[in-house]
Parts: sequence; structure tokens; C-alpha cells
Amino acid sequence: LLYVGLANKQKKSYRQAVSIFLILEKNHPDSHEAFEAGYQKLLCFYQLEDKDFPKFTDDFEETYRSAHKTHEYLAMARLLRGDWYFSKLEYAKAAEAFSGLDLKKVPEKIRASASYRKGFAEAESGKFNDANISLGTFITDYPQDPNIPVAYAQRGNARKSMSDLPKALSDFATVIKDYPDSPAVEMAYYQSGLIKAEMRDAPGMIADLEALVAKFPKSPAVPDACYRIGRGYFDLKTKEGYAKALEEADSWLPSLEASLDSGDLVILTADHGCDPTTPSTDHSREYVPLLVFGPGAKRGVNLGLRATLSDIGQTVAEIFDVKISKGQSFLAAIT
Repeated sequence: LLYVGLANKQKKSYRQAVSIFLILEKNHPDSHEAFEAGYQKLLCFYQLEDKDFPKFTDDFEETYRSAHKTHEYLAMARLLRGDWYFSKLEYAKAAEAFSGLDLKKVPEKIRASASYRKGFAEAESGKFNDANISLGTFITDYPQDPNIPVAYAQRGNARKSMSDLPKALSDFATVIKDYPDSPAVEMAYYQSGLIKAEMRDAPGMIADLEALVAKFPKSPAVPDACYRIGRGYFDLKTKEGYAKALEEADSWLPSLEASLDSGDLVILTADHGCDPTTPSTDHSREYVPLLVFGPGAKRGVNLGLRATLSDIGQTVAEIFDVKISKGQSFLAAIT
């Protein structure tokens, strides 16, 4: 029966193979062949992308743990469960599955991949201490692996979340310097810029974020980067750089407008006004802009001087048919 099941599996007749493996497990539950059939059945379910695959791996571990507790198939079942969740981007569940995995029992040819995915899933699910350790082990053990740049970037994120800013900066600097062609450089520039902003290193922040904008102009981080660059120049009281950053933000608006769907509406404003030509960085303007546009919005409407920022909130509330107590909606004026 085992050979017949394996033959069907080799022919990719996975459902027929599963049926045969089930018969073997039922009729010969205590045999080594049943254990082999149980594992091969898991591989078939994995190929079939069966929605209950994680449960099947749990059942396999529960059934065979006592009799085969040191066998690599038990580790592989857990690894398969982790990979299943990883492929679905369910990183918290993947990290949980990987947490009990003994990598020494994983076959050498896939150990590097398992080590990387374990650390990546931990980082993405907020288990930053675990991620720092796991990714560090991966970087040390597999320095030539193609996933190394992303591992450095993910460890940098973990260290940043742990408030270990110098080590996080070191990881991002390694990505930028040693792996300039890696997609991870985009994240490295952005996160490095954010850290330098937190450390009040305005020139360093500006350099990193300007590099991000230049090298990755379509990055979703560009709008925030442009804002922070402008803010950095403002803090440095460099009005020429401040103006340049505003121009770059303005140049991005047409592409934003072109991407809007028929029901979209963009509202641009600010929470306070500042003048980069005054000696202080204190708020120096009482009024801020209010620019509204979208495919369904009227053009050239003067919304006037609004009494409160809550007018924007009231407008958004009317769009979504909810009630708030403050402000006066201007939706009727633009639609």
C-alpha cells in the first residue's frame, strides 16, 4: 500500500495517494509504514493547498509524537505548518509554528530557508527579541544566502522597535553599503532616515530620505519622506532646501491625482503654520492651506476662511454618513 500511495504521489495524483495512505494508517496504525504514510499524506495535502492543512500537521504530531519524538518528520511537520502560514502572509501563526522547531532536525538543504523564514516571521509579528536572535543566527550561519540583505533589514527593524537605535542603524547601513542592488535598500534608507530623525540628526535624515526619493521615486514612503525632508530643512533653517522639498511634494501630486478612482477625494491641509525665514521654529502662521480635489469634485471653488479644522472632520463624516458634533461640512460646495 505504501508503494502504491507513493507511486500516485509521484504522478501528482495526490487525492488518490491520500486515500491509500489513509487506508494504510487505519489498518496498520502501529507500523513504521503507517508513520511514513502519515507524513507522505501531509506532503500531498500541502500540494493540494487544502485549507485544513495546519490542522492535519497538528494531528500528525499528536498521533506520532510519543513513538517517534526524535524523528525529523515531526520537525518537518512543524516546518510545513510554518511555511503554510508564511506563504499566506499570516506571520504571527507562522512564528508560532516555527517557535518549537529544532532546526538541527531540518534537512541541511532547506535549513537556511527555514532559519530565514523563522526570523522574518518573528519580526513581522512583533516578536522583536526572538527575531533579533533568529536573524542574527541566520546572518552568521549563512552569510552567502541571497536573503541576507532582507535579513539585515528585518533585524534592523526589530532592533529599532527594541529602541536599540545604534545597532539598527548599523544593520541598515550594511544593507545600503554592501547590497546596493537589493530591494531591501528601499526599506533601509527609509528606516535609517526615521532613526536619524528620532536622534535629531537632521542632516543625516535628509541625506537618507533624499537618497530614497532619488533611487525609489515610486516608493509608497516618498510622500512621508518629502514631508520629513522639508521638516528637516526647516529645523536647519535652510529655506532653499525647504522650498526644494515643497516643490518635490508638489511634483508628486499629478501622479496622485491620476491614480484616483471616481469616488476618491483628497484633502490637503496642516495642523499649524511655520515660516522658515524666521529665527525660531515656533509656529508663526495662524492659517494653513485647505486644498481639495478628486474626480468627482468641482474645480475652482473658493472654500473661504474656515472657522475650524473640524469642518474637514464634518465633511468626511457626511461622506460616510456618520454624525459628529463639531464643524460645518463643505461637501455640498464641491460636489
